[in-house]
Amino acid sequence: MNAATTALILVGYQNDYFATDGILRGVVEDPHGVDRVLDNTANSLAIEGLLNADAATAPAVGDQFKLARSRSSLTPFANTGAIEGPFINDAPYLTDGVIEPGFTIRRNDPVTYRVSYHDSDNDAPAAGYPIAWIGGEQWEFNGGIMSQLHSSVTLISDSSQSWTPSLFKGQPLTWITGKRVGITDTILDNTSTMLILSGRVDSNVTTRPEVSDRFGILQSNGTASAIDYRAAAFVDDTKSFTPDALAGRRVQMVTGSALGAVFDVVANTAQVLAISGRQLPTASADPDVVATGVSSGDSYSIHDILVGQVTLNLNDNGYVSMQFRNSPGWVADQFAGLVIQMMSGTAVWKKYTILNNTADTLYFSQQASVFVNDGVATGDLVRIAGLKMDKQSPGENDYTVAPGVYYTVTIPGLGLGDHTVKWMASNSPLVRGVRTTFQGRYPAGASVPGPLVTGDIPPGNTAPQLRNAVASPAIGLTTSNYRFSVDYRDADGDPPGPHDGVVGFLQLVVDAEINGQIVRRTYRSSVDPVSGGAWPVNTYRTIDSTVFNGFLLDASVAQLPPGTHRFHFEASDGWSVVRYPSNAADDPMVVVNSRPTLTIPAAGGVSPGEGNTGTTFRFRVIYADGDNQAPASISLVLAKGGVPQAPLILSQEVPSDGNYLDGAVYYVDTTLPAGTYTYYFSASDGVELYPVVTQSQPGPIVRGENNAPVLLEAAVTPAVSPFAGNEFNYTVRYRDQDNDPPNHVSLIVYAADQTTVLDTLAMEKADPDDTAYSSAEGVLYEYPGYHFGQSGTFFYQFSASDGVDATGDVEIMTGPFVNTPPALGQPEVDKMSGPSDELFTFGVTYTDADGVAPSADGYVRLVLTTGSTVTKVDMVRQADDGWAGGVRYLSQIQLAPGMHSFYFEASDGLDPAASTETVSGLTVIATPGLRNPTVTPGTGKSTDTYSYSVTLANPSGSGPDEILVFIDGTGGDSAHLMTKVNPSDMNFAGGVRYIYTTQLAPSASIPGGKHTWFVRATVGGQTIYPPGQSPSTPSIGPLVNSAPGLTEASVNPTFGRPSDTPFTFVVTYTDADKVAPGAGGYVRVVVSGVAYPMTAQASPDWKKPVVYTLATPLPGGQHSFYFEASDGIETTRLPAGSGQFDGPRVSARPSLTDGAVTPDSGTTATRFSYSVKYSDPEGDPPAVDGVQVLIDGQPYVMTRAAGVPNYVTGVTYTYTTTLGAGSHNFMFQATDGTDLITSPLQSGKPTVDAVGLTVNASPNPAALGSQITVSGEVLPKRAATLNVVLDRPAGANVNRTVTTDSSGAYSFTFVTDEVGTWDVRVADPGTSASASISPKLTVNKATLRVQGGVVDMISSPVYSVTGDPSAVFGSAAALGLNIVKWVPAAGDYRYYGAALDFPVLGATSGFWIRPAATTTLELTGALHDQTQPIAARVSAGWNQIGSGFVTPVNWADVRVQYGTQDPVSLSDAQSRGWIRDYAWGYDPMARRYFLVRGSGGEASTLDPFRGYWVRSFVDCDLLIQPPAK
Repeated sequence: MNAATTALILVGYQNDYFATDGILRGVVEDPHGVDRVLDNTANSLAIEGLLNADAATAPAVGDQFKLARSRSSLTPFANTGAIEGPFINDAPYLTDGVIEPGFTIRRNDPVTYRVSYHDSDNDAPAAGYPIAWIGGEQWEFNGGIMSQLHSSVTLISDSSQSWTPSLFKGQPLTWITGKRVGITDTILDNTSTMLILSGRVDSNVTTRPEVSDRFGILQSNGTASAIDYRAAAFVDDTKSFTPDALAGRRVQMVTGSALGAVFDVVANTAQVLAISGRQLPTASADPDVVATGVSSGDSYSIHDILVGQVTLNLNDNGYVSMQFRNSPGWVADQFAGLVIQMMSGTAVWKKYTILNNTADTLYFSQQASVFVNDGVATGDLVRIAGLKMDKQSPGENDYTVAPGVYYTVTIPGLGLGDHTVKWMASNSPLVRGVRTTFQGRYPAGASVPGPLVTGDIPPGNTAPQLRNAVASPAIGLTTSNYRFSVDYRDADGDPPGPHDGVVGFLQLVVDAEINGQIVRRTYRSSVDPVSGGAWPVNTYRTIDSTVFNGFLLDASVAQLPPGTHRFHFEASDGWSVVRYPSNAADDPMVVVNSRPTLTIPAAGGVSPGEGNTGTTFRFRVIYADGDNQAPASISLVLAKGGVPQAPLILSQEVPSDGNYLDGAVYYVDTTLPAGTYTYYFSASDGVELYPVVTQSQPGPIVRGENNAPVLLEAAVTPAVSPFAGNEFNYTVRYRDQDNDPPNHVSLIVYAADQTTVLDTLAMEKADPDDTAYSSAEGVLYEYPGYHFGQSGTFFYQFSASDGVDATGDVEIMTGPFVNTPPALGQPEVDKMSGPSDELFTFGVTYTDADGVAPSADGYVRLVLTTGSTVTKVDMVRQADDGWAGGVRYLSQIQLAPGMHSFYFEASDGLDPAASTETVSGLTVIATPGLRNPTVTPGTGKSTDTYSYSVTLANPSGSGPDEILVFIDGTGGDSAHLMTKVNPSDMNFAGGVRYIYTTQLAPSASIPGGKHTWFVRATVGGQTIYPPGQSPSTPSIGPLVNSAPGLTEASVNPTFGRPSDTPFTFVVTYTDADKVAPGAGGYVRVVVSGVAYPMTAQASPDWKKPVVYTLATPLPGGQHSFYFEASDGIETTRLPAGSGQFDGPRVSARPSLTDGAVTPDSGTTATRFSYSVKYSDPEGDPPAVDGVQVLIDGQPYVMTRAAGVPNYVTGVTYTYTTTLGAGSHNFMFQATDGTDLITSPLQSGKPTVDAVGLTVNASPNPAALGSQITVSGEVLPKRAATLNVVLDRPAGANVNRTVTTDSSGAYSFTFVTDEVGTWDVRVADPGTSASASISPKLTVNKATLRVQGGVVDMISSPVYSVTGDPSAVFGSAAALGLNIVKWVPAAGDYRYYGAALDFPVLGATSGFWIRPAATTTLELTGALHDQTQPIAARVSAGWNQIGSGFVTPVNWADVRVQYGTQDPVSLSDAQSRGWIRDYAWGYDPMARRYFLVRGSGGEASTLDPFRGYWVRSFVDCDLLIQPPAK
């Protein structure tokens, strides 16, 4: 930052943020950070040292300075003087303009004009203000007040241009050629051919531009064709002149020091008058406005000369006259009936009524003596029509408080006819030598009419009469042209126009504002509109828009605003005034409606654009209404092949969205029969005779032929899991040739019996964005994290549908297996003491509830502890009767001398068993010997490696001569030398382990069929054996298994029916070990994923092949199978690998049951529902369009019920339709693609009468406070009175009647004011028909979402009679909101939960919150009637308010009631000084306020649940109006 070129502007250090007790302190940032802002500010402005030590050099306010040091080098100082801040002048405003009397008066009756002047800065009005400008039938003041004066401007013309006026306002102009080349000037404004430059550019002859010099502006270039160096510019920022329309006109100053000065206008923009040429009446070429005394804040008149010095003539043909000396050039009688005010001389401020005028002379009706007595003299200055006003109470000087300071002026009378008035005022304080001018006007638009001056009523005169006030159309659009008419007659033949020295009239008054003014159209004519001659006596004449164009409100010129407007007519024969209707309550109405619009969303009106008969299509449209009216009806009209279908009613996507100005989305979801469709939307706001419709749109395309989806790569992982922490992931791929998304993809989990369903679960896409359903691999669906609460073998199955067809036969898959942890019995040992050369036998019982042997990773171990040494020894399985019943494990080992303890541990390879208790005190006495001889594994295959091991322990510490293991013999080739496990181990006293490893042939190939072995050692010449082993008593084992084999597989028959056909599966089992399958062994066939155990032939000889068979019925479907076998050790499969044998095929006929139609009688409006249950034993779905109902012989495709279909138990199909009058018959038919089945024909059902009644309610569901539209029709279509019952949730029913139109249609609305379920019942007494809405209307609680830690200003339209927030939000929630409420009477905040005087909160109370956590609150309490205004009480000062409504309301509609006075609009309330006409909302995310105003603000509505600041100057009530219907 460069300090020399940088300005630091400090604005608005708000106490809420910076003060130590500020409500926002510490919310936005840390309080220390807030303090640093203040410290940094002070440091930024500080100057080192005291600058006033020497009075001669002390700086003074207004001195200029520049910074020569960086900010970082400055330090604070204490003696700083006050820094004078900026001055901002607020415009004054005028209110309460009153004419007394204001309606009809007689000639020479005095008239008083009064207005109230307000100024928030307490600036008095400028000298000569306020002014009341009086107008008449021939003239009104067309000038204004000058906002700014530019006394020195230069006018640059380029006649070749056609610029857009004001396009270059404020832009720089750079000279391209000439003496001024490269210099830039600023454009004040521009017309189409002229630029108005700020300042005079000829002050230096060396840089003065000349004609033909070129210049550039933005992207445009120009050439000066003319230059005026001596011009001025008057700015009036309240005007909107037509550019250059005033060129050549005159401007006269009518107030101020230059009173009467006249200037020529050479050009003008919307708000700027360019002054040039001669100053009238002199011939000076330089309009030196400053020397003349012109100043901002002066009033001016355009064209009309209203001020001048006069020559007085006291007897000018019998009248007093005043001739203006400045040649005004008036139109004759343009000021007739108006007044003048003397501006100088003895008679200053005196007023006189003008009789008439010529081009330069005014004539007066007053006597000459009046002027003489007042001191009027030749040479006095006179102003026409502009009356300076005086304070009503001279001592009042406070312009800031309501109702302001009143000014009045009284005139002696007015001439005959209509008159008007407008008030103007200016404040122009001088601040630091600069004049700042702002002006106020009342009214803002057209003048206030009145009074009407009539002549004295002649004797015997009769007042005119009116009848037949009509508006056509009575109901129309904002774009409609409205024509008004009325009949006028007068018994005396007096016309509504000029006659006999008076002026009659006929006036239309509409209580609607156009351009800010009430509509008044006045007709005057002395000619009979029928004959063209004199007005007839006592004969009515219709005055309409053909007679008087003013009674036509042309929308292109004067558009009536939306709404219901009353109108009336007033008439006068020039003496009497009448009103029709005489009573305002009887005024007729005209309804102006904004036609709603329907817009297709950018994403399209239907999604998807293509599908099948099971696809749910969503149709969407955006409904908008300029009157903010909800649709009375809104529907979708489909056409199939060009043939229109029955309309479908739409619902609102966001029922709580009551703002139809910006559009609300409506939708309907539906399935469709096959075909190619077009569609359009239709809607009505209930006012328009014809609904609005969209253009017809193509789509959707609904396929009739459908390809069923398929499921691929079904799996569950892992296949096997421990019980502890089991968790499985199911996956399957969904593929659909038509690229149809699935209606569902489901997982069915079965228990171990394969029939009990544990869970049916919806699967989700692994990749939500993957829609390639027709790709070769399809789309992956998954259900992760499934947990079983029990152990065992489970089964699963997947199913899916595209909405029309389900996937075909889906096999039940095996898996997963959830393990049961094994268990151990009591620990055992054959003796608790013995020598070290003897064997100790350890035993334990191992039990597995799954009946499965431990896997390769399983074990049963002896855990020995000797001192600090822990040794684990694998136990050896003994003969068993099955793992579920318990298997004995033994281990014989030698132990080292010493004290031992032991226990057993086990695992089945998945889950560990609980360890046994520890047995202590086992004592071993030291002797040389072999111990713990083992071979592992004890059982295995020929490809396994077997380890023989033994421990040699010698207390003497010497090693063996040799250690041999003898396998399958006692000498020779059977002896094998064992070696140390650890070659460096010499601890023979403690024991050294020896080992020998080898592979072995299957036991079946060994003589005797079993392997044997023993260990022999020579130690110090002594031969020793392990305990229990010797050449004559070798150990048996290991068992080396031979794998079984399967051959000769078959099934017979290959086709059959379920339940009726037994299928026989055969396979041959062989085992080289010539033994039956051991524990855990089996032979089984797996058919379509289901395993069936097979039975061996009677009395099998296991030394030969054994035939296994299975005869069983099968469920329907195409099956495949394979065989698998296990001898308890090894398994085999036929066919090998993953292949399967095809067949058999099992098929059954489907069936149709429970066919019915409901109801069995009704009317042509009744929707009849046909239903039938389709069942197929093997779960085969019907073919496409395979289930149909034949009504009177005509087939119709039925729709499957929602949900996962189970064709085995049966699936219900339905078809719903209306029927013509008469008796009908029906039957059902279905096909699975092979067999066609039918149900019996049912005749005489249903019977249909041509009467009925329909009823619908929208929206449904709805939020508390919603407006519900109930509509329907009665059959036969006719006008009828229906009885309606509204069943409210609390039971207080509401009864009403509604009348249908001639077409039988009806509709009405009501507002929900209770939470719960509503019913609407409609009955037709004429036919006894009745109906109620379905589904019932659900009205939900209002909810409020709050953001944790975010400061927000809210309100709650739901309120409690106690006013305690806990009653609405709940106690905990109310405290958690940290509610803070401003109390204007105290000028301070109150904190809920801390302040004993915390104010009562109502529906219109606003308050701050800072929630402790983000949550959605349900609100409990009452709701004000949402169709009636709600009063919000405000006090003098700032108030926090809410609307009290659950939908947005227009701020501009709010009315204000002060005391017992009638309610007024916000603008009127502001003009009276009661309240500001705006509010402030708060944006919690942007953390800033925004302006709410009828126009010109960031928002124009009070939104539900929001809080707002409102500034009031008195205690009053805001009457918040309900949302527009």
